[in-house]
Amino acid sequence: MAAYLFVHFTGTESSPLHEQVYFSVSTDGKRWELLNEGKPVLVSDVGERGVRDPFILRSPEEQKFFIIGTDLSICRRMQTQEEKTAWAQCTNARPENPNPGSSSMVVWESEDLVSWSGPRLVKAAPEGAGCFWAPKGIWDREKGAFLVAGACKMPEDDYGWLRLYRSYTRDFRTFTPAELYVDLSLHIEAGREKKHIFDCAFAEEDGRYYRIFKTDRIEMEQAPGLDGPWMPVETKLPGIAPNHEGPAVCRKNEKEGWLLMLDNLTTRGGYQAFEADRLAGGGFRALKELSFPEGIKYRHGSLLAVTQKEYERLKERYSG
Repeated sequence: MAAYLFVHFTGTESSPLHEQVYFSVSTDGKRWELLNEGKPVLVSDVGERGVRDPFILRSPEEQKFFIIGTDLSICRRMQTQEEKTAWAQCTNARPENPNPGSSSMVVWESEDLVSWSGPRLVKAAPEGAGCFWAPKGIWDREKGAFLVAGACKMPEDDYGWLRLYRSYTRDFRTFTPAELYVDLSLHIEAGREKKHIFDCAFAEEDGRYYRIFKTDRIEMEQAPGLDGPWMPVETKLPGIAPNHEGPAVCRKNEKEGWLLMLDNLTTRGGYQAFEADRLAGGGFRALKELSFPEGIKYRHGSLLAVTQKEYERLKERYSG
């Protein structure tokens, strides 16, 4: 692997084009170049005609890539209502709120990172879900399929808490029935504070799995398998990234270590980068000399390590 591809959306919901899929590349994880002359590479014309939180996966079985994302356009909803109402409406399906958010996700696929299929809507959430936010995935070797997890609100508690639901797929067309994966609203039964959970990113290091996710802060857990048991990993992230979400994690190319990107909420879209020698130690530190194109606010996205040939192909196709 020689470079990184960052798949993301941009902006502040002021244009429908902000909530689409953008590509950026970097050879060192520090200096990022926005491709396609600053225009989206992929545009959703299905569902809500917007896509947020795009996540890219590489298939370990064949030369194929998948991008999945939240079927949501806050910009289009804000054309008829206030922003606060738009956000509330897209999660809560109630009698007084009959227009909930989408429980589907948007999917694209490609064999070379530059020729992409048209978008399609795929239902991966459980029945009755008020939303299916920030879907992310990882290849599960034991099951021989991708685990896909997204955050849902459900009618059982009047759409009160975001929980993670998971299902499995090999082709991002058919999925196993969604099942509850992580429910932090149950913590109160053990004397702990209830929590929403979303934005769950996965990684594997030395045969152990890690998941980094957002509650009231950024947290990390580890387990011997994707079914658990999961144990917390102490990190400095709550202190050095106190107002962040949207984790994107990737193994570093040039040496051992990890690159973690987090979206800073206080800047309404502005990624900061962190690095760690090992996930097991949780020793993340801020990555200095980070630079993005001026005037562009990068929003929730994902990282993919790419080969030199893949990097050159992306540059050739999307650099004008």
